Amino acid sequence: MSKSLDLPSVPSKRHSNAPVVVHGDDPAAMISLQERLIERAIEAGASDLHIEPYPERVRLRIRVDGWLYELDPLPRWMHGGLVSRIKVLAEMDVTERRRPQDGRAVFRSASGETADLRIATAATQHGEKVVVRILPQSREPPDLQELGLDRERLACVARYVEQPCGLILTAGPTGAGKTTTLYAMLRRINAVGRNVVTLEDPIEYTLANAVQMPVRRAIGFDFAAALRAVLRQDPDVILVGEIRDEETARIAVRSATTGHLVLSSVHTNSAAESVFRLFELGVPEYLVATALTGVVSQRLVRRLCRRCRVEAEPSPGALERLGMAGPEAGVRYFTSAGCPACTGGFDGRVGIFETLTLEPDLRRRLTAAGDCMAFERRALSLGALQPLRSSAIAAVRAGETSLEEVARVLP
Repeated sequence: MSKSLDLPSVPSKRHSNAPVVVHGDDPAAMISLQERLIERAIEAGASDLHIEPYPERVRLRIRVDGWLYELDPLPRWMHGGLVSRIKVLAEMDVTERRRPQDGRAVFRSASGETADLRIATAATQHGEKVVVRILPQSREPPDLQELGLDRERLACVARYVEQPCGLILTAGPTGAGKTTTLYAMLRRINAVGRNVVTLEDPIEYTLANAVQMPVRRAIGFDFAAALRAVLRQDPDVILVGEIRDEETARIAVRSATTGHLVLSSVHTNSAAESVFRLFELGVPEYLVATALTGVVSQRLVRRLCRRCRVEAEPSPGALERLGMAGPEAGVRYFTSAGCPACTGGFDGRVGIFETLTLEPDLRRRLTAAGDCMAFERRALSLGALQPLRSSAIAAVRAGETSLEEVARVLP
């Protein structure tokens, strides 16, 4: 039995068209298939590869610029061997099929590209689903000016990192580019005369003049334990990949009040919600008011391909989602079309941002018993909050993205 796989079935910026031939009686078949699937995902610029079992087939999808695209499916009989091979690669238990598992691996493609893989399995109705997160190694973090921040928001973020101490947060859902923004901030900090330490799971960028430490939860070295250890290393600037528990939140906030500049991320929908998330994690309000310098909330929207984008009338639903009564006079609205040079009419992604600066008046009014929406309205009235929606509208006006894309992404 053999199968010729022509992957991927979506446009790729630089993939070869050579099919993958798998022979059922070849013991190396699954190794070849697994390697080629990951290679094709890397070549397509994908961030994730999904392997999903169904009764008659194995569904394959890759996430490119935040959107999932279908690949040619595999026959059902290949599922077990493919999953087992991926588990071996990630040093996971091949015999365990009921409980979720997490693993890691380093992958080197035939072209010489190296990527860190984060692999997660979970039992479903028809077998185990596998998600492979792909993180290219040795990536250079961008500069702040390359993120897409407008002049006002860029000035806010630049002021945050100029402070000698305090807490700076990035906020947004998974895959919103929070870590990229944190690293862009670090690039603005003079690390020659300061001890810069990063704590991450995993390390996503290589940063010169910084000490980078991976978090290893399997041995009890989580973010809280890593942060306690780092504080004994005479740090000046600390990047904590994520604040997700009470202990990490308390240590990070107290560090920011004792002469350290701390940068971290939280999973919230808005900048104002990030403040109240710290309260939910048990941080006293007086510490939050003292430590927090500013918050950058963000999303990534797909950038329209400038080769094939076309003008179009915006839909009433998209306008309503953005609080707009109708199309603005003199503004040209574009939508996706699609061409051989892009993926479904889009080429990469662009960030939209919200900044919240903790002004003295906001600090005085900050209480854990307060209302998040009232706090947000107060920040807007003081000019301390530059909202996400205005950044999104600016991206549409500039022709960077479409109204429909922004309406899809905004909360």
